[in-house]
Amino acid sequence: DEDYTGSITLVTSWADIQQRVGPERVRRLFKKRSQGKVSMVIGPDADGQGLELAVRLYNPVMRTPKSRYEWVNADTNRLLTVETKYLCSDTGAELLEDEIDYYHMYGGERVYFDKEEIRQIKTQFGDPGLKLLGFKDQSRLKPYHHVKHSSFLYPDDESIQGSSKLFWALHETMRAQKKIAIAVLVARQQAAPAFVALEPQEELVEEGAQIRPPGFVVVTLPYADDIRDIELPSAAADPEAVKAAVPKAKKLISRLTVDFDCDQFEDPVLQRH
Repeated sequence: DEDYTGSITLVTSWADIQQRVGPERVRRLFKKRSQGKVSMVIGPDADGQGLELAVRLYNPVMRTPKSRYEWVNADTNRLLTVETKYLCSDTGAELLEDEIDYYHMYGGERVYFDKEEIRQIKTQFGDPGLKLLGFKDQSRLKPYHHVKHSSFLYPDDESIQGSSKLFWALHETMRAQKKIAIAVLVARQQAAPAFVALEPQEELVEEGAQIRPPGFVVVTLPYADDIRDIELPSAAADPEAVKAAVPKAKKLISRLTVDFDCDQFEDPVLQRH
């Protein structure tokens, strides 16, 4: 083999990587799977029918779950398959699916219902969809209205042709007038409806790379009982420290303080997975 005689450039910082490779190449790419697709209804019009377009919901931020554990045989170390069976408390016989009843305690009594009635209860809010109710100023949306992580809304021309044109016309009009839309969202089948705010998001591009896409940020709005006033103690109620005691307190704290590096200790929860 021939010896390598070229030069080697030492990269010492993240800025050097971005400068040599480009910011659009060093970003980690993820598959953009949609949370689901729903129909967005604007209206109703004079005929009582709303204008419908197709949109998709995305999760811009998700919590990383811990790895799922698997049951193994203690002797062979082979994976075990978990099966759940329901047994009758009186006879001990295995129950079939149509032999299982559901009930809810109401007034001290058991109210029984079958699986079909459960499905009807869960689907009473209708099919998945997003219904526009009205508009508000952007200043009406407060930081404490964010009770959970937001979603992202983007048009879907594959389901309904022409959805993008109507979507972007609404987006640009709301952005120019600094408005937000209030809507009712049923994200999926058997999901409870939620009041949401649609906030237009402008595209952000830096050095040829898209940092923030255009679309609507979907903010789940809280109910009245989700917001409460917390009375914090007044700062005037805190006693003032005696000047002579301050240096003594500093000396005591320095004696109790030890050097600590979190990398020296492993997370016991993560070590089990």
